[in-house]
Amino acid sequence: MPEDDYDDFNTNYHTTGDRLSQLDLVYFTSFVKASVGTVAHLALPLSEAGSVRGTISDAATLLPIPNAAVQATGGASPALTQTDASGTYTFSLPAGTYTMTASASRYLAQTVSGVVVSATITTTRDLLLSPAPHILFAPIINQRAP
Repeated sequence: MPEDDYDDFNTNYHTTGDRLSQLDLVYFTSFVKASVGTVAHLALPLSEAGSVRGTISDAATLLPIPNAAVQATGGASPALTQTDASGTYTFSLPAGTYTMTASASRYLAQTVSGVVVSATITTTRDLLLSPAPHILFAPIINQRAP
């Protein structure tokens, strides 16, 4: 029977009369193999994954910045993580070249491009964030002329 003409309809499907003996096991085994093969093909092999880690610190004091957002772009979709209480972050990324951006409240964001992630070594990328300038607003006093 040609593949395009296969009818896998089972009138007893999900009824009390549904039995394994009514299935074409050769067909469904091939179907499962094709599905698993497709998923395996689309998945990233672990041997091609790498990691990036580092610390986000205050450029003025060199103290670590907890809860800073760190984003890596350049892969299939952006990866986002956050620093822990010690200002440290870790990414598990496919091998490749990335642009990393770190940001935190009351700091200017920093972007670094050309971060190479390799499957054989862990890339370390520490970033320093400069405090955002404080802007003071003076009240405007409405004065009337005499």
